[in-house]
Amino acid sequence: MQDQEARRLLALIEKQAQVISRVQALSGGMSPQAIAHRLRPGGPWRHLVPGVYQTSTGIPTRGQREIAALLYAGPRSVITGGSALRHYRLPSPQSDHIDVLVPTQAQRKSTADVRLHRTTRLPEMVDVLPYRRYALPHRAAADAARWLTSAREVRAVIAGAV
Repeated sequence: MQDQEARRLLALIEKQAQVISRVQALSGGMSPQAIAHRLRPGGPWRHLVPGVYQTSTGIPTRGQREIAALLYAGPRSVITGGSALRHYRLPSPQSDHIDVLVPTQAQRKSTADVRLHRTTRLPEMVDVLPYRRYALPHRAAADAARWLTSAREVRAVIAGAV
């Protein structure tokens, strides 16, 4: 890998909170062997979701997990439900999952940490942070309520959003 490619790749990793996809690493000049070396047991990188890696040590932050979820889900994906509500500091159901809306034709599957919800109605407006996209509060609350099973939790989510 050349110095200029390495600097661009390191800048991207920094912008994405120490998270990078395999596609980004390869297009940034890394070889498959270099990626495998970093992912070896005891190596400096770890898998977050298929094809997405944390390049720092320690437990991944919520922001890192959200960036990883979006990199995995694809360029039109949007975080919704409880994760988006937490972003807005609104009451949300407790969950370790990150709910992500994806177009119906998306070729990905949900993972242990990321639940993909296919839709023909992706939000037209989203709240965009660097490398993160969130459904607006009204959509996030409606999505979260739709996936809850307790009427009490549904009322709490909707009341919190209002």
